[in-house]
Amino acid sequence: MESGKFDLHLLGRVLALARPYRRQFITSGILAVLLAPLATSRPLLIQQMVDHHILIPDASGLLFMTLIIIAVLIIEVLMRYVFIYTTNLLGQNVIKDLRVRVFNHITHLKLRYFDKTPIGTSTTRTINDIQTINDVFSQGTITILADLLTVVTVLIIMLITSWKLTAICMLTMPFLIIASYVFKEKVKAAFQKVRNQLQKMNSFLQEHITGMRIVQIFTAESRERDKFRLINRAYTQANLDSITAYAVFFPIVEIISAASLALMIWWGAYSAIGGEVTLGALIAFPLYLSMLFRPIRMLADKFNTLQMGLVAADRVFGVLDNREFIQNTGTWAPDRIRGRLSLIMSVFHMMGNILYLGMLVFR
Repeated sequence: MESGKFDLHLLGRVLALARPYRRQFITSGILAVLLAPLATSRPLLIQQMVDHHILIPDASGLLFMTLIIIAVLIIEVLMRYVFIYTTNLLGQNVIKDLRVRVFNHITHLKLRYFDKTPIGTSTTRTINDIQTINDVFSQGTITILADLLTVVTVLIIMLITSWKLTAICMLTMPFLIIASYVFKEKVKAAFQKVRNQLQKMNSFLQEHITGMRIVQIFTAESRERDKFRLINRAYTQANLDSITAYAVFFPIVEIISAASLALMIWWGAYSAIGGEVTLGALIAFPLYLSMLFRPIRMLADKFNTLQMGLVAADRVFGVLDNREFIQNTGTWAPDRIRGRLSLIMSVFHMMGNILYLGMLVFR
């Protein structure tokens, strides 16, 4: 799989790994659908509270709306807890089975696979890459679906409340989309470098720690240390590149969000004075903006997480698709094997060797 392409066939193959846990998968999907309207109901309730129970004093109605908001908040917290727990449980169950499957597959491959493939590469496939596949379930497809549903729901409610105020708020949206796209590309390239350098580091460490006797025999410690320093420096730089992308992107998003909020307050104040927008809607709109910008900001990061999970899955499936097995063509299967072990001859043979060595030493 090329890092720049999104492979739907590969995504389907990864999602098929969750087939034994379809109940958890379906539960996560249902919760993702239900959380979107439930989360956006809170600003709507606050708007109704301000317009109908604060501006027009209604103490009993205000208390009733407060209790409803508290109940909605408690339900949302519980549902979000179940959603996060279920998606992560699904991911862990999938990679638990996949680890066993990959290890069992590797143990049946022909020896030439181990001659061609560094030990560190196989270790990376079995541990790091499989762990990355977990993100496809815990932070990838289902959470992306939940964020998209939240964005659509918020936009619909904003348009129903005031399409003019929504249009003003959307003036900064092209800048956010451009920033998200640039961030996605930069982080994708940085994460790709991180995974490649991690694979090199694992391979280097496995080979040199296993073959430390050879390194010491040829007194190559200094030379191998310099090689490792270069690999470690490249790995560190790849991580720093990804950190830089995050450090630039999130402040830019905050500036765009603040600009949108400022435009909304400027236009909303005039609209509220003119009676086009109610005070409750003016108070609710900043909450809508927060709920709109947060998923959009996180979508770029989650899409990269999904992309890296698919890249890791492609590597793992590359191992599983290797069908060069050791053929078990033996036909002899005796019910009982008979034999005898002569300890006396072994003892005499060992004593003879000891005497011979003693003669060589004291001669």
